[in-house]
Amino acid sequence: MKNAIIAILLILFIQGCSNKQKKNKEGFFSADKDKIVLGCLQSEDIESIAEEILNTPKLQIHVIPLKERSIEIQLLKNDLITQDLSIKVGGIPVVLNDSTNKTEHTFRIKALNVNCEKQKLSFSVWYPFEHVVIRGEAIKKHKKWSVQITGSGVID
Repeated sequence: MKNAIIAILLILFIQGCSNKQKKNKEGFFSADKDKIVLGCLQSEDIESIAEEILNTPKLQIHVIPLKERSIEIQLLKNDLITQDLSIKVGGIPVVLNDSTNKTEHTFRIKALNVNCEKQKLSFSVWYPFEHVVIRGEAIKKHKKWSVQITGSGVID
């Protein structure tokens, strides 16, 4: 009888935990990924951050030639970049690819660290076609996200 009660309590505990947010190294993930992607970051925040990143001068030198040659601007989907996002660069929609559809022109933005208290996100961007890696931070001030590039380089 005791074992049955313990088993029932354990099952109820596990079910309760599955509905709550789970801690992950990049932040807090919600069970409802359509509403909250990385804890304190709403979809609108991530869209704004991604657009700001793609519009930085360090990335525009890679984005502009694609636009001039009518090549789609592509981002790889991951924990940060999800299918529900609507990202645009210069008014042109960005194509969100999963890992099976990625090409050498698919940019990869990865969240490295999220600080919800300071409203700050550290990120890296990898552009395989040019072998470029860019690191930076996005900080929210006065309801607007700004991006600062902290480092970049080419990997052979």
